[in-house]
Amino acid sequence: MDDFYDDIQSSSDEIDNIVPAVLLLASIYSRQRRYRPSNRLYAGQEYVDNLLNCDNDIRIHNQLRMKLMTFNTLWDWLLQNTKLDSSRHISIEEKLLIFIYISSLGSANRAA
Repeated sequence: MDDFYDDIQSSSDEIDNIVPAVLLLASIYSRQRRYRPSNRLYAGQEYVDNLLNCDNDIRIHNQLRMKLMTFNTLWDWLLQNTKLDSSRHISIEEKLLIFIYISSLGSANRAA
C-alpha cells in the first residue's frame, strides 16, 4: 500500500514541476502577435495613390461614384472651407475615399 502512495506522491511532484513550465509557455505564446494575412493588394495610402493615378475613368467612377475632376474639386473645397486635416496615419484623400465608400454604398463603418 505504501508503494501506491509513493507513486501518487511522485506523480504529484512531476505535475508540480510541469505546471510552471506550461504556464510560462502559455504566457509567452499569448503575448506573441499573431500574423493575419491580408487579402488586400494595397493597404491604405497605397490604394488611394493607385486609384487616383490610374488614369482609368471607369475604375475611378466605379470606386468614387464621380469623376476624378469632381473628386479633386470636392477635396479642394474641403481643404479651404473645413478643418479637415491629415492625421498621423491617414491622409485627407483616404478619409474622403472612406466617407464616399460608406455613403455611396450604404456600408457600415466596419466594412470600410
